[in-house]
Amino acid sequence: MLSGTLLVTLAAFAVAGAEPTCNETLRQGYRVQQIHCTGFDNPEQLWNAVPRDLDLPKTRLVLRDSVLSYFLPQTFVGTNATYLKLSNVTVGRYVRGWLQRYYPFEGLEDTLEVFELADDSTFPSSWTLLSDMHSLTELRLVNMNGLKLSSNFAQLPRTLSHVAVIRSTIESVDDDWLASLTNLEKVSVIKCNLVKFSRTMLPRPAAKLWRLILDHANLTSLPLDFAEELPELKEVGLRHNFITSFRAATLLPLARNGTRVSLVVCSIVCVVSDPLCQETTPFHYDQPQLTCSDFTSAQELETNVPDRPNGDKLEFVLKDSRFEYNPRSVFQKVKPSTLVLSNVTVRSYRTPNSEASVFAELRDTLEKLVFHKNSSLPNSWSLLKDNRLLAELLLFRMASLRLGQDFNELPARVRDVAVVQSTLSGVDARWLSSMSNLESLRIDKVDLEKLERSMLPRPASKLKYLTIAGTDLSALPEDFAQDMPSLEKLNLRRNKFTTFQEAALAPFKSRNVIVELEGNPLECDCRVAFLLVGYPDSWQYPNCETPATLAKTPLRQLTPSDLGCAATSSPGREG
Repeated sequence: MLSGTLLVTLAAFAVAGAEPTCNETLRQGYRVQQIHCTGFDNPEQLWNAVPRDLDLPKTRLVLRDSVLSYFLPQTFVGTNATYLKLSNVTVGRYVRGWLQRYYPFEGLEDTLEVFELADDSTFPSSWTLLSDMHSLTELRLVNMNGLKLSSNFAQLPRTLSHVAVIRSTIESVDDDWLASLTNLEKVSVIKCNLVKFSRTMLPRPAAKLWRLILDHANLTSLPLDFAEELPELKEVGLRHNFITSFRAATLLPLARNGTRVSLVVCSIVCVVSDPLCQETTPFHYDQPQLTCSDFTSAQELETNVPDRPNGDKLEFVLKDSRFEYNPRSVFQKVKPSTLVLSNVTVRSYRTPNSEASVFAELRDTLEKLVFHKNSSLPNSWSLLKDNRLLAELLLFRMASLRLGQDFNELPARVRDVAVVQSTLSGVDARWLSSMSNLESLRIDKVDLEKLERSMLPRPASKLKYLTIAGTDLSALPEDFAQDMPSLEKLNLRRNKFTTFQEAALAPFKSRNVIVELEGNPLECDCRVAFLLVGYPDSWQYPNCETPATLAKTPLRQLTPSDLGCAATSSPGREG
């Protein structure tokens, strides 16, 4: 299931090139401060940006879409954070090498109640990071991949009462996973590939455990001693697994104890979810969110989608569904400003017996469109030509994308395009060449191997933010920097550049453009000596990877002679 939390992440991905920022909001009707920090790549910058000494006693703090080499001590001190969430945060090490005596969450010992890792954030090597959190009661792992649920969880504080693993893939589970957490009251493993559950994974006795939810997993059986030494167990969820039979020895103790057991089960070859439309607005959203899921026919969707009055903005999420066509009448009843299609298979986005686009009903409301988890794409982007307010297009977790020049048939107002965590089958040489209003382009964690200047508008007179990060790109065209008069930030991190061409970067050095080059496997030789002289200190430069004698050395700490070549000009640098 795609949560509101994930959708916030999708929104963050679409804001390509935005400056790192921390924003504060106050949840109406609650004395809870909310801090949302996003887009950080520098530990010191994050430390300085986090608001501190807040007036309210409770704070929800979310850090998302950031890449940090480590956390500085006391990064969150003074925030009074009771809830801390890391969403799509990559951390080289949670603690910098020479700071081993510190831990990143120093200052939250008496306030932190809930800690959440989401959206493939870096998993800590040891839970001792949280061992001093005296008030921690809940640990949440959401939308994570390759989890190792090990006995290392025993290092969590004994105050922990709830562990939740949701919509994640599991690489392994130790037999004594949670066995040492004697104060557990709730354990939830939902929509995960949990193949086997052993009674030894829980404390024995689990004196306080009253809720155990193992829904939408891959379980085929339960251990005979499943219900032993669970004196307070009131609720067990086993919905939508592959269990075809139950043994009396397993369930009788639960029946005698009055435990409520949910056993919505089908045969081993099917897992069925009831189609449903419901309000799913996260508390921190400033607009309502409606989610419809698990539909298999257009008629079923037409019947279930509620009428929503025009006027206020709405985010409409359609997910985990498959049908011949997306009925136009749905968009007559619901007029979203943001439309998210997640794991939706549709044969056509045209109405039956017509060439009309189903998106035409949203011509006066649709501002943002998201395709997620291999959802079907329109056979031509011209189907959106009448959506005159459309400004943002995000393709997220898509496979074998063809980035064709028909993107130029998108409405002229489209200004933000993002392709994130996806694979490509090809890119046309004139992919976005006619999108003259493009302000932001993000290509992140995509197997892009080649970039041509012709793929972008020329001139790209409004392009401010350009991110090409985490790709297979190893070279830039010599005319790369030409005709980009408005560019403010260029992010080329974590690609496969072993060198840089001066012709591609030189036009930026005399302009107020932030250029980020870190994370590339740089070969430090005379070819990059030009970056040592006359280029701004405000740029972010990579470390050397080769030769071995210079490995891990910051490029800007070197001189031309260190690179084995003669200096070509004075050693002065620009600030």
